[in-house]
Parts: sequence; structure tokens; C-alpha cells
Amino acid sequence: MSSEQAMSVVTLLTSLVIGFLVFIAYDTFKKTGPLDEEPITSNKGSIMIYMIWQAGISLVLTFGATLLTIEIYGIFDGNPPEAAFWSVPTMFALAGVAYAYAALLRAKDAGRTRGFALLGIVPIANLWLIFASPKKAPERPAYVPAWRIVRIAIALAAVVISVGLRTLQDEASRMLFQAQVADRVEERVAIQNERLPKQLNEMTTLEEVNFDASEKEIVYRYSFASSDIDAASIQAWLANTMKPRVTPSTCQDPVVAEFGWVTRFRYLDADENLVAEMSISNEDC
Repeated sequence: MSSEQAMSVVTLLTSLVIGFLVFIAYDTFKKTGPLDEEPITSNKGSIMIYMIWQAGISLVLTFGATLLTIEIYGIFDGNPPEAAFWSVPTMFALAGVAYAYAALLRAKDAGRTRGFALLGIVPIANLWLIFASPKKAPERPAYVPAWRIVRIAIALAAVVISVGLRTLQDEASRMLFQAQVADRVEERVAIQNERLPKQLNEMTTLEEVNFDASEKEIVYRYSFASSDIDAASIQAWLANTMKPRVTPSTCQDPVVAEFGWVTRFRYLDADENLVAEMSISNEDC
């Protein structure tokens, strides 16, 4: 996992935890009485319903965040700014709120405190919350046996759909990561256009550096001052001299070596006709 991917995961998990803790704090200040002393007037916090809460929230979060990422990527034509993706952490924060609500219901059903509900956000430890024995409460409504099959069917369906969404989620992650790399490339191209010398010699000028996020290409465009250019000799010079000289340094660039972008050099004559071109990809490294 790269540093960019790790940062994205950390951001999303942090948003989830913040949403969870904020709702727990809100519930604590809103209700002054102990959670374990509140009357149990429904089975919304039962073990089975809590598992459905967990599966349902995960399903909605996965599906919603995936579609949102793909939609953002489409709106910005394959090159969205990084700021556009802050809506995804917001969705994770809302999911944290939903997880907290379900955890409080389960803790209340088990006759435990709000502190016990905090286990709902802790991996593995959440099992103690899931399987905590329900509190004996005379006011608790009786279970309807026929509903058990429905609850099990809902939980299994949620799990199956969640697994089926894995491919879609992976595609969204790939798009998100590619967009983040494209942002880095765009920033670097802008700096290069400002700082690189344009006039290389009497005959050759670097016109511009550009990029294409959809094709994953960085293109250096050069022009010759004359139209009387020997294209064959230029192409031979690129292949035999320039490419061996430039490839080692280009391959040290993670955009090429790790992320699969292509660096392309194009040479045009004074009439804007293509004379020769050369490209370096991770296959050359």
C-alpha cells in the first residue's frame, strides 16, 4: 500500500471514529440518566437486530461511498480535484453516527452503560457487545418467532450483497487513487512549465509540458525552428542516444515506475508536423 492509499484509509477511518464518538457524546449530554437503567420497550437492540444494523450500515456505506466516488470521477471528467472527495469522509462520519446509534441500542438491551457501547467501534472487542446477554426486563415486548427467519434472511442478503460490491469498491478505489496521482502530475506539470528553460538551443524549443489523466501520459512537446528536418536521423537519435540517457532518471519517478504513467517526447517542425517521438513507460524500467 502506498503512502497516498494509506492516507486515504486513515482519513476515512478517522472520519468514521469521529462520527461515532460525537454521537455517543451527544447522547450522553442529551440524556442525564444511566443507559443501563432506561426501560427496554422494544427489541431494536437485540443481538439479531444489531447484526442486521451492522450489515445494513456497512452495505449502505460501501455502496454509497463507491457510487459517490465514481460520480465525482465522472463529473470532473477523470481528473477531479482532491477537495471534491471530502464528501466521502463526510459519508463515513455519518456511518459512524449510525454505528453509534446501533451500539447504544445494543448496550441498552444488554443492560450496560454507554461506556460499554464504545466497544462498537473497536474491532474484535465489538464481539463482546454483539453477544452480550440481553437484560431481563418485564417491559420488553415478546419476540415474534416468525420474524426470526426474516431477520436471518435480511442479514444473509446484506452479507451476500456486500461481498458482491467488492469489485465495484475496488474499481472506485482505483479511480480515486488515479485521480490523486493526476492531481500530483498536474501540479508538477504547472511547475515545469514555469521553471523549465524553453529555448534549448538554436534549433529546438520546449513549447509546453502537458498531461492526459485518462491516458496516463505526460507529454513534452518540442518544436524545431525549421521545416527542413531529417526525421529519420532525429528518430534514430531519440532511440539510440536520448532514450538510453533519459530512461534511468525517468524510471526513478514513481509516477512512471509505480503508477504506470507514460512520459512522451514529441518533436514537431515549424509547420507543426510531427517529426519524431519517443516514449518511456514502466516496461522500459
